[in-house]
Amino acid sequence: MSLRESDDGKQSHVAARAEMKTLGDEIMRLVGMLDGFNRYRFHQDSALIVAWESAKHLVGEPEPKEEVSTNPVPSGLEPAA
Repeated sequence: MSLRESDDGKQSHVAARAEMKTLGDEIMRLVGMLDGFNRYRFHQDSALIVAWESAKHLVGEPEPKEEVSTNPVPSGLEPAA
């Protein structure tokens, strides 16, 4: 694999990750809107409120903290010894 192919693959990966973040943010915005709607809709039925409270929480892994490298190394290259 050439350095250019490696860089292209990495750029595609970064772009896809950014798109996933954008989509996740949009989903959270929509869930927030649904939360208000469903709280109003279910206000007289405590069982439905409890079910909604449970259903609206996403199950997943927390986002990893980004590590900041003090010595960035270009893709495919190793620092000289």
